[in-house]
Amino acid sequence: MEQPKDRDVIETELFWLWINEEGALCTKYKKNITVTHAALKETYDAIYKMIGNKKVCNLVDISNRTDSSKEIRDYALEENSKFVIAQAIISDSKLTTFIADLFITLKKTPFPIQMFTNEQEAKEWLKKYL
Repeated sequence: MEQPKDRDVIETELFWLWINEEGALCTKYKKNITVTHAALKETYDAIYKMIGNKKVCNLVDISNRTDSSKEIRDYALEENSKFVIAQAIISDSKLTTFIADLFITLKKTPFPIQMFTNEQEAKEWLKKYL
């Protein structure tokens, strides 16, 4: 997922964040990062500053993501539950997709979530929730 040149992009320690043309929050992981609770909190603070109190669809590119602890994943799910209507996750790795699908299957989420290897398909899926 490429960062847009015609929109404001916010950079945190972990992500680049922007609102796309359809109104979805886009989050793209940076390369070679370590996900910590403090860095994730910084990201959520930036997200809440961008979207306010409203709920949004979330398009996430995890292609650059490294593994994180169960505590970090649980914290992320808890925070996402506060503002996510539906979440489409893009990955270019079959292993990452497998692990994420396993997580999605085992962990009930309070919002629809789907894995994709194609950005356009992910955007199309999100449209029904916008």
